[in-house]
Amino acid sequence: MGLFDFLRRSKPTGTTAPASPVVAFDDEGVTCTRSSGLRESVRWSDLRAVLIKTTADGPAVDDLFWVLVGRNSGCVVPSEA
Repeated sequence: MGLFDFLRRSKPTGTTAPASPVVAFDDEGVTCTRSSGLRESVRWSDLRAVLIKTTADGPAVDDLFWVLVGRNSGCVVPSEA
């Protein structure tokens, strides 16, 4: 598995997605649910790195992302979440 392979996950079926990205934190980890229905999560115990990704698309659109890299999982959280 490459570092950013989790960005290519397919949309889960049978789920209702929020209108804008929603991030949830708890004692177990982080989950981000996108408007497309994509749900990503990483457990704190699996977390290996926290990266910040920016693009040249801003400031009109969200162009800052927190990339939480786990050994077996990962989560990309847009700053708008």
